[in-house]
Amino acid sequence: MTRLALFGASGRTGSEVVRRALERGWKVRALVRPSSHCEEQAGLELLRGDLDTPSDLLATVRNADAVLCVFGPRSAKDPPFAAAATGRIVEAMKSSGVRRLVCQTGAMIGDLPPNVSAPMRLMAGLVRRQCPALAADRAEQERLVMTSGLDWTLAKPPRLHDGPARRRTHADPALRVGLASAISRAALAEFLLDQTRSTHHAGRRLYVCET
Repeated sequence: MTRLALFGASGRTGSEVVRRALERGWKVRALVRPSSHCEEQAGLELLRGDLDTPSDLLATVRNADAVLCVFGPRSAKDPPFAAAATGRIVEAMKSSGVRRLVCQTGAMIGDLPPNVSAPMRLMAGLVRRQCPALAADRAEQERLVMTSGLDWTLAKPPRLHDGPARRRTHADPALRVGLASAISRAALAEFLLDQTRSTHHAGRRLYVCET
């Protein structure tokens, strides 16, 4: 049985991850804010705490087979927090001997390779000008993951939607993505869960979308 430590369970993607992990018969331990509306479910252990508190992070990752991070700012007005929280999670994992880390960021975060289309590059530049602190924080989050020394994978989806999963999910560091690229949260959740069970893509930044 897989034991998953989850950060970001109260979000729209996180709730989809929880649902699908429980359908697989996994055990999920999730750290959520005291005010979160996450519901208790069989197989889901909710820890009420804070990403700023090392003891809460240690309690969450303890004895986990893998750690999955799907948190991020919910609006442009949110203060930057992803990099600092991720750094503390990495330290908690090292202290607990947990090696597998899967982290979701986004297709417009960090350095953009040639497979990112020109229109998406323009959009990413606009976002960085409008929200420089948040953009820098997310780029730093990726850097911390990539230099963690853990068995990490970064998943970089483009636009997310709440519709049903389509036929196929594609993932590759050089996958062509543009403004029309998209993936459902259902398909992304399945992909992320698959990655926690495999190290095939360890050490890779994967662009992921559906066709």
